[in-house]
Amino acid sequence: LAQLESILKEAESASENEEMDIAKAAQTTIETAIHSLIETLKNKEFLLAVAQVKAFRSLWPNDIFGSCEDDPVQTLLHIYFHHQTLGQTGSFAVIGSDLDMSEANYKLMELNLEIRESLRMVQSYQLLAQAKPIGSLVSTGF
Repeated sequence: LAQLESILKEAESASENEEMDIAKAAQTTIETAIHSLIETLKNKEFLLAVAQVKAFRSLWPNDIFGSCEDDPVQTLLHIYFHHQTLGQTGSFAVIGSDLDMSEANYKLMELNLEIRESLRMVQSYQLLAQAKPIGSLVSTGF
């Protein structure tokens, strides 16, 4: 992801003077736009990917593509990472050297506590399952 971030930042700098035809982007849905972005990234068309994010923001402001104030590189990294980890839980990515690592540390500790609690619950259910079922006890007639 760090290498992709570096390449995308270069593309963003180069895209300052580029504009994408919004009419082409207007023919898509959000799902199609995301798929288009993923394909653009896979094809290593980074300049086009940055331009697409900017165009899609004008069509769907404050959606998955973010707002005009958001960094398009971070948005692309988020979409790419989300796509790569689809169906996986507990995946985290820390990108950029200027980020405060305490937030990442806090989230990882929180996840660790959740995992421990889940393991405790599973172990307690296993113990209950090993115990004799209530139906096999002798009825006293009450």
